[in-house]
Amino acid sequence: MTLFRSTSAACLCACLLGSEAQGQETLPALFQDSLTEEAAGNYKAALNDMLKVLQSAPKHYTATLRAAWLHHLLGSSQEAVGYYQKSIQLAPQAIEPKLGILLPYMSLGKWLEAEKYAREVLITAPTDYYANSRLAWILYSQGRYGEALPLYQKLLGWYPSDLEMQLGAGWTALKMGRKTEAKASFSAVLQIRPKDGSAQQGFQLCY
Repeated sequence: MTLFRSTSAACLCACLLGSEAQGQETLPALFQDSLTEEAAGNYKAALNDMLKVLQSAPKHYTATLRAAWLHHLLGSSQEAVGYYQKSIQLAPQAIEPKLGILLPYMSLGKWLEAEKYAREVLITAPTDYYANSRLAWILYSQGRYGEALPLYQKLLGWYPSDLEMQLGAGWTALKMGRKTEAKASFSAVLQIRPKDGSAQQGFQLCY
């Protein structure tokens, strides 16, 4: 009787350990499937994989961060903000969720909230490309052209071939009435992308 009980307990223990191992092995499979689905443009399926991970591991940082990103890709900006905020709580020193949360806030037009996080990143990483470029757009979108233009100019000093920053500088200068500077920026873009509609429009407005 004692032997039977011991054997049964051992079998039960082995089954439980097997189930736990199987669950752990499932995580890499779910992440891989999520990445594959995302690459194929199947964002909903990719998100569902991450939600399955979070069902068993609610505090899994990477799954939370990916859920935020995939919500953003699906256009669910408010949900994306929620997951990014949770990511920030899980890793308060991390830069990536603070950069990420800028995107849904910008989509929602919540410029002051976005500006707050961009400036937080810049305290830790003052030369970060995404924090600087997104902050420039955030300021531009608020009509704060005098603050946006120096950021675009700084970025162009670091990345002279960046045509998006050149466009940003051109439109910001144009909004400020600095048409000579704006024309130079739009011309620089058209030298590389002669069919760029934004540069063509801006260039015409300089006359």
